[in-house]
Amino acid sequence: MIKGQALRGSQPQREEFDSWMEQLSDVYSIMGGAAWVQLAITSSGTKKGELFLADVNTQLKNKNITTDIKADTNSNVYTTITVDEPAPGVKAIFSFVVPDQKSGKIFVELQYFHEYAGITTGLGLTASPIVNFAGFAGNNKAAFGKDISFDTAIGNFTKCNAT
Repeated sequence: MIKGQALRGSQPQREEFDSWMEQLSDVYSIMGGAAWVQLAITSSGTKKGELFLADVNTQLKNKNITTDIKADTNSNVYTTITVDEPAPGVKAIFSFVVPDQKSGKIFVELQYFHEYAGITTGLGLTASPIVNFAGFAGNNKAAFGKDISFDTAIGNFTKCNAT
């Protein structure tokens, strides 16, 4: 199913527009082994003058694992792998950029959410990572939370917020 033709036909045909946007979107269900896998592919592009910027997004879902992959015009590939509920209330997120492995953009995050509280922690996978921790508790009447970042390179807290 290609939606791009419907989008092109619905836009006004005026020459004074110096930018345009086109999106194509397809969702597929694939039988992989004994489980169904859902695959979504989206592409977009923008043209301003002689410059053309585009990206292609794919999302692959299988049970509780979602993989998002985005490739852009600069040949960067952004990948995020999310595992929902590896344990009750826990979400695990692993993200990285290719080919930029040494920039510290490889990131691991763990989240735990309960009805009245939640915590999240994350760190970059580098020689001297910055470790983030956030927690909150509350209900529909009142809530409080804390956000802390620790830079292991300098051995000091770089952020400490409370709400």
